[in-house]
Amino acid sequence: MKKLQMLALAGLLVCLVPTPGFAQVAVLTDPEYLAGAPTPITAHETVWMQEMTWPEIRDAIQLYGKTTAIVATGGVEQNGPFSVTGKHNFLVEKDAQAIAERLGNALVAPVIPFSPEDYSVGRPGDHLLYPGTFHMPSELFKAVLREYCINLKRSGFTDIMIIAENLPSNELQEEVAAALNAEWAGEETRVYHLQEYYDQHRVMDEDLRDRGIVQESQGIHDSFRVTATLMAVDPTLVRLQQRIAAGPHTASINGISILPAITTIEHGRRMSEAKVVAAVEAIRRYVAEHRRGM
Repeated sequence: MKKLQMLALAGLLVCLVPTPGFAQVAVLTDPEYLAGAPTPITAHETVWMQEMTWPEIRDAIQLYGKTTAIVATGGVEQNGPFSVTGKHNFLVEKDAQAIAERLGNALVAPVIPFSPEDYSVGRPGDHLLYPGTFHMPSELFKAVLREYCINLKRSGFTDIMIIAENLPSNELQEEVAAALNAEWAGEETRVYHLQEYYDQHRVMDEDLRDRGIVQESQGIHDSFRVTATLMAVDPTLVRLQQRIAAGPHTASINGISILPAITTIEHGRRMSEAKVVAAVEAIRRYVAEHRRGM
């Protein structure tokens, strides 16, 4: 046993001894990196700013031209007995990553996970009656979004793109974008609210009807579109297995069966792709217009 312990210790000491041929890289101070010194390690591959070190973000902007920032807003609200309350966040997170990766010159800010929830179609404040709904008042939402954009501008981003997964956030985002663009008139940075992204919800509903998927509301805040797009992220988000176990009447939404699951997931992937394509096309158009106007 002692011999094995000695061998293990010797092996550890060998690992700690500098190996000839490998340069010893000095780790500099934060001010030195801030002044432009290169980092001693290769960058981690991700589009999420929260998963990056600050020098990686600096280099992505300054060396690799990733000057477009995606700001995604979600929401946490009641979505009936089957779909999770974080529906909007799961969907917009997946879409934001796909948009940035498709663009190739963009990074994604941390998702703003809350939105105004004191609304419901025909019944103001309805969502607030349900446990698990998190409401952010409109003025606070706008203040948070404004600070997000200010921070991104300070970091060096020149095109800030905002997408919303939840209905009430759209108008507020448009207001914030307009106010900041007026305040920053003549400066390089512009802010855009991408209504094109959210408007795909209506297009997707029309597409489902064209495909013969005609729903009859069963009186819950859920739909086949929502269920299918969530299943494309993760079927557990709509409690697929539990619904199957409970019987055919629960493995459906608004009169439409969600089985076979692979078919519903394919619908979800197609609809998510439509949102990503719409956003990417709008961003490229806005950035091109911005560049021509500079």
